Parts: sequence; structure tokens; C-alpha cells
Amino acid sequence: MSLKLAFGRDEQLKEPRRPEGRTLVRFYVGDTCYAFDVGAVEEVANPATLTTLPDMGAAVAGVTDHRGRVIPVVDLRAKYGVRETLGRHTKWVLMRSAYGLVGFVVDRVLDVVSASGPMSPPPRLGAVGSRAIVGVVNVDGLLVFILDEDAEASVIANVDLSAVGG
Repeated sequence: MSLKLAFGRDEQLKEPRRPEGRTLVRFYVGDTCYAFDVGAVEEVANPATLTTLPDMGAAVAGVTDHRGRVIPVVDLRAKYGVRETLGRHTKWVLMRSAYGLVGFVVDRVLDVVSASGPMSPPPRLGAVGSRAIVGVVNVDGLLVFILDEDAEASVIANVDLSAVGG
């Protein structure tokens, strides 16, 4: 499945967050359903070749050349402690963030949905806070944990991409 979303290329421009009536890109990491607000998604892509750099941190899978741009790729599976295995459904969700364009490795992209119901605050459970969950919605009986792309991308804050032209 190749889902391509057409948005502008300027990663500094982001749509404001809407408190209700969100449109979400849902995906799985392990057995849990997460989502990003579609307004920051540039595209969903198949995994490509990665280059690793020293001192990137465990959650940073590497950097890649995506259409002439060198971008960092964060593996949400490694960040969340989920067993890392590449499968045929593995995708990269490319997001515009405060750190520029960042790819996020996910196990499977589910769909794009409108979530019109109320958003609940994230649960207060130890490691869950490290996942940058901004809220939880119920879509067709499935709990969906909405992630903040800037907080998730913050693991690249100390990665020096100058050596690769990033």
C-alpha cells in the first residue's frame, strides 16, 4: 500500500491544531494504534536505504536521501521498546516538524480518518509520557493515541547532520 498525501513542501509551515474534527493518519507500532494529525504529514513512503551516523541515539535509525533531501529517520518501534522487525507492511511516515522533515518508522499504516468525537487526555502511565501522546480518541471502537510530531522528532535535536548536508 502506498499512500501519498499532497501537501506543500515547506516543512516550516504547519496547519494549526484543531481541537475537534481532526483528520488523522492512523498507524500501528506493535499492537497499539497511534496517529499523527494529517496536517503535518508530507507523505507515507516505503522504507529506503539508511545511513547511520555516530552518536545518533537508539531511536534514530539513520538518515536517508529522500528526493534530494537528507532527512533523519526515527524508529518509533525502538523508541517504544517494541521488537524491531521489518515487515512487508513497514512504512515511513514523513512529517513536517519543528526539526524539519523527519521520517518515522511504523509497522503498518492503517488509514486516514476523521475523528469527530471528544479527545481525552493521555493516560498517566510511566513510559507512556515519553511517547508524546497529546490525547486519545475512540474511532470505531479502537483507541487511537494521537502523537505530537515535534515531541517525537525531538530525539534528533542533538544529531549533527552537517556532515551529510542536512
